[in-house]
Amino acid sequence: MKRPEKKTSFSFRALAMAGAMAASIGVAPAFADAKSEKYVEEKANYVLSVLNDESLDDEARAAKFSEFMNTFADFRAIARRVLGPATRQMSEQQLEAYYTAFEQYAVAVYQDQLDQFRGEEIRVTGSRDLSDRNSHVGSMIMSSDTGKDVEVIWDVLESRDGSKYLVRDVALNIGGNNQFWLAVDQHQDFQAFLKRNNNDIDALIKNINDMTAAMKAD
Repeated sequence: MKRPEKKTSFSFRALAMAGAMAASIGVAPAFADAKSEKYVEEKANYVLSVLNDESLDDEARAAKFSEFMNTFADFRAIARRVLGPATRQMSEQQLEAYYTAFEQYAVAVYQDQLDQFRGEEIRVTGSRDLSDRNSHVGSMIMSSDTGKDVEVIWDVLESRDGSKYLVRDVALNIGGNNQFWLAVDQHQDFQAFLKRNNNDIDALIKNINDMTAAMKAD
């Protein structure tokens, strides 16, 4: 049986994130929307509290984490950004299958990456407005494994009516000189996968599902 292609796995790339955008957020004063910063601080700390809840077994913790992340982050918007114009050529059935596969994969990636920070709190360091409704919020987490601060950057979008916020993307900066966001990085990898596989959307969906299964099995 052919193993899923490792090249599209974000979880390995996420360990080398940094760069100019991260630096600009990290040093920026907190002059952007204070509500975005408060949203990130409250919701992200809740995510860590779920990972740190010793009353939950692994299955219950994963289920609770998945449920919350699907309300915290707009995975469908991320999925559309990742695949880009290719979504317009997909059938409704393929689109729904892709959304489901991507959401499950993204949740597994975030749980895998954030699990190393269980027991620690997120401290918001500043933010930068990209538009009237969109901000990048910088934060720091102390790694339980290394004892070093890790920068996490949240792409936050306010709804048009101002009633809620959603996270559109997340990046971690653990060191080095490169930065990758899930949507940007996976866009390149998914496009490359489709090119190598004659634009076979079903093959891409299967590969995403295989990567998710492999991650959960580790």
